[in-house]
Amino acid sequence: MEKQTKIGITTLYYNSLNFGGVLQSYALCEVLRQQGYIAEQILVQRVITNAPRKPAWYEYFNVVKVLKKIKRMFSARKEKKSNATLHSLVEERKRAFESFYALVPHSEVYLQTELENCLEKYDAFITGSDQVWGCGEIDSPYFLGFVPPRKKKIAYAASIGKTSVDERLREVFESELDKFDGVSVREKDAVELLKPYTEKEVVWCLDPTLLLTRADWENIASERKIDKKYMLCYFLGDDKVHRKVAKEYAQKYGLKIVTFPHYPANFHKADEGFGDVCLTDASPQDFLALIKNADIVFTDSFHASVFSWHFEKEFFTFGRKRHKGMAGRLYSLMSLLELEGRFIEEIDKDSLSMIENTGKIDYAKQCLQYERMKEKSFKYLQKHLEE
Repeated sequence: MEKQTKIGITTLYYNSLNFGGVLQSYALCEVLRQQGYIAEQILVQRVITNAPRKPAWYEYFNVVKVLKKIKRMFSARKEKKSNATLHSLVEERKRAFESFYALVPHSEVYLQTELENCLEKYDAFITGSDQVWGCGEIDSPYFLGFVPPRKKKIAYAASIGKTSVDERLREVFESELDKFDGVSVREKDAVELLKPYTEKEVVWCLDPTLLLTRADWENIASERKIDKKYMLCYFLGDDKVHRKVAKEYAQKYGLKIVTFPHYPANFHKADEGFGDVCLTDASPQDFLALIKNADIVFTDSFHASVFSWHFEKEFFTFGRKRHKGMAGRLYSLMSLLELEGRFIEEIDKDSLSMIENTGKIDYAKQCLQYERMKEKSFKYLQKHLEE
């Protein structure tokens, strides 16, 4: 019997409390398993030193950018201090995620500086998906620099999370991209962004969560959590106007608002007092179930949009005012699903009326662009893992 190819994956998985992040990690392992491979997440403990990162030369001249960073730093500290319960809420989220971690095949924990110790365990390495290429660190495990040329290394649906390439990223891309056997990205506009920095073909591929079927996701979703009719709101940004229009819609149509406040990486003041049912201890399986059983979903999240589509829900996706880099990946997704009219980049006085007057999504209609992209994505993986 022919030996199965064993694949190690590096992505933003270890100790993550991000619903979308861990679900895409599960998805790529499951997709590869269904294709006959053995795949697992490599658990990487990033090395944190007390020495501050040396700024790139151009950062010294961008005074506005520096001042904004300082303002955000003090603002974040103030918000965390003002919320005495944040730590306990994060601990609740951690406990809820423990059951999900058991579903994702994974390695032992490796220090970032000792990743070469895992080389003999795997025949091939994949980095992606998620925002693995926005850091601009040449020693990042997500550029697979620890993998020697004798081993296959592939980027699958890697996301940059930016609309432009700064000097630090440019240096990393020019140094590392040509060392990959295959380069693919999650956002369509990232193809043109990376072309100047590599002789490799840059391929647009689907996020792993879009490669599995609705039935695959129903297999791991929890039972229904909320008996009443409800709107699910999953906002990662801090835009109050998104919550305002959600309240107006819910009140008009008699829906309870179910939400996930206190996103662990950031405490948002906009979440205070928002929502009728505020879930701080939901697992990724619960996250799926809550989307599946909602009457409508309002979100600014890429993955909440993906699962709303999988479960054939009515949903609207909003742009984030303070995270313009999200617009590209959200519009890219909604365009792929032929739902551009459901992407609302900015809220205005007519937004509620527009939402109300938007017809229902025709899920019986075949989404040809998605089907073509799904086939292309599978072929990309097959090509680079089997050649």
